[in-house]
Amino acid sequence: MRAPSLLPFPATPFLLLFLTLLSAAAGQTAPSSPPGGVTSEDLIDSPESTPPGVAPLAPGDVAEGPLATQERAAEQAFMDGDLTRAVVLYRELAGVHPLLSERSRLRVTAAWLDFQLGNAAGAGQELSAALVEDPAHEPRAEIYSPEFMALFQNAQRDATQERERRAARLLKQGVDALTSGDTATARGRIEESLTLAPGSLRAVFALAQVDLRDARTDAALAGFERVLALERGTPDRLPRELKAQTLNNIGVIYFERAQFEDSVQALEEASRLDSRDPRVWFNLGLARQKLGLGSAGMDALRTAHELDRRDAEISSELGRAYCGAGRWMEAVAVLLEATQAHPESPTLWQEFASAQRGLGNHEGMATSLGKAIALDPSNTTGAGYQAAMDLAQFALDAKNFGQAIGAAEVAARMRPDQGSAWALLGLSQQASGRLPEAAQSLEKAVAVAPDRADIAHNLGTVYLAQRRYPEAEVTFRRALEIDPAAAESAAALARLEAQREETTKGKEGSRRATAAAAAKPAATAAQPPRAATVRPKPLELGAALAAVDYPPLGIRGLLVESLVPGGLAELSGLLVDDLVLRAGGRPLTQPSALISMLASSGDIPIQLSVLRAGKPVEVVLRGR
Repeated sequence: MRAPSLLPFPATPFLLLFLTLLSAAAGQTAPSSPPGGVTSEDLIDSPESTPPGVAPLAPGDVAEGPLATQERAAEQAFMDGDLTRAVVLYRELAGVHPLLSERSRLRVTAAWLDFQLGNAAGAGQELSAALVEDPAHEPRAEIYSPEFMALFQNAQRDATQERERRAARLLKQGVDALTSGDTATARGRIEESLTLAPGSLRAVFALAQVDLRDARTDAALAGFERVLALERGTPDRLPRELKAQTLNNIGVIYFERAQFEDSVQALEEASRLDSRDPRVWFNLGLARQKLGLGSAGMDALRTAHELDRRDAEISSELGRAYCGAGRWMEAVAVLLEATQAHPESPTLWQEFASAQRGLGNHEGMATSLGKAIALDPSNTTGAGYQAAMDLAQFALDAKNFGQAIGAAEVAARMRPDQGSAWALLGLSQQASGRLPEAAQSLEKAVAVAPDRADIAHNLGTVYLAQRRYPEAEVTFRRALEIDPAAAESAAALARLEAQREETTKGKEGSRRATAAAAAKPAATAAQPPRAATVRPKPLELGAALAAVDYPPLGIRGLLVESLVPGGLAELSGLLVDDLVLRAGGRPLTQPSALISMLASSGDIPIQLSVLRAGKPVEVVLRGR
């Protein structure tokens, strides 16, 4: 064996190893392995897992298989002084070895030999590649030169930066996949990113987002809470916006679990961190409302609306909140703007109709409900069915039976499984005198909602109107079975039973009663003279009225411009700037209509529907 003479060796522990090799060549000792070498027993005991795609090795494969043979060849090349070939063999072996710790050890060995050949750049790249894969690897510093260990430290820095770059690329791919709805790909990329950078707050947050999208709420909540826990250890690393979004998502999960106090607490903290995010304020508004904090909830919804006036969902919820509080003018204003921005939204038109009805604009309400029905003919959003039901009920109350039947037919067609739709259709048909059709509709209602006592009672009334007494009796009894407290059904059943008893008395009793009535002499007492009707002089209203029309809001009525002190209007409770919408249920468009009604009312009070400062009130004009 010839002694290697490629490079001068520094005065390091390796020099002692090299001298040992020279001794071995002279037959004094056995040859040694390069620095960092381990025995086959060390390989067998290594706990690392096998990388994907590589079958795990049995102890014999390591000690006696091709890997052991290849490593012996690398050692032999080293001992022969052929460092170039030894580097190649060690790199090849590192590329196929199944154990992570061994791959790292083999790469470091190849890097050290490359360094001895004067290729510091190549050695550094090899070290970086090893540390990218196994950042925890620590070489035995006592067997390497200080220069090589300095190179190793530089490689650690480069490997850390490379892992962060790879983690960032994988995270971006995962977020892009999540945005496109591919949660499986998103999860894989983000988990790879976390393998490279376990402490990445953004990656932990993104994985929790994937869990939330996949409805794995327990895992999502744990992920978001981990973000906050990691942030507490390194508070400067988490941007305020990301922390606010983390708290927002925690608040949403608590909301879905009906833990409204916890939800409000998380969302309030989120709103303090990022006061410009409308979704945080929107969620906070909903959570506060669920907690019974109506006013505070409305304030949060209003803030969300101010931050994003074009968000249809925010506008809808704010409009609904205003309606619930009876603030009809504000509800109309918000929903009018929303329907103009989103004329394609059936939900907004349905909400707008509710606000218009509260404000007394029944014509506008019917128009808005019609638009909601037309925009959602298949009830995809649920707004079409509800709008049809609302329109049918309103038309029935207004005795517009044709419109009521048409709207109820639409509702029943949209949701044939809903007893309420068939019942409303049956009631509308009954009110219009179409009894056979009403019976058929209510029979369908009973079939799809057999536990509804009210529907059974309504069917009984139709049977009764058709003189189908046995069927009516059975149906009323069914209503009482469902609801023993159904007083109307009990009364109807009592009348039927009384009628049946009367019928059983027979014709003889009826003839006897008829004869007695015929024998009774006619009354001859003179009737007292009728008193002459005295018509009182009509009272003055005592108010100056002006007809007003606000087309954008669909409001028409009479504006009270001034009042006569002590006059009828003032004594009845009218105020200046009141807007009188209806009198006795009829719309008012001209002052003369109200004055004429007052003149002909006599002693009968007139009920006025008034809009005062945006809120509806009732005022009663009492003529006498």
